[in-house]
Amino acid sequence: MVAVDVNGRLLSINRACQQITRFSVAEVRDKPFWDVFAVPKELDLVRGIFRSAQTDNGPCEFESLLLTKDGDERRISWSLKVMRDSHERSRSVVMTGIDRTEQAATETELHEVRSVAE
Repeated sequence: MVAVDVNGRLLSINRACQQITRFSVAEVRDKPFWDVFAVPKELDLVRGIFRSAQTDNGPCEFESLLLTKDGDERRISWSLKVMRDSHERSRSVVMTGIDRTEQAATETELHEVRSVAE
């Protein structure tokens, strides 16, 4: 789980995120989510999803790569929810993610095997 403010600045990351990324909360606090975790080729995508989610009322789901402290990339399936105050103004954004790295690699391998077999 990742919590960010309305400008995308990191407020907190849970233990699972710390273990996957090898970042501590202190290392990332107040930095924009996309500056820390987004891979360069997906930077505009992640920023755009974040901005559009602020105007939508429902949860947003998307998949992107997550950059770790060591420069590794993990495939994450995200659910993003904007938390609003009593006047419907955005207060913060909560993002939960599922690491699909191994599953995505298996799917790619299976697709390649099927392509060769055809």
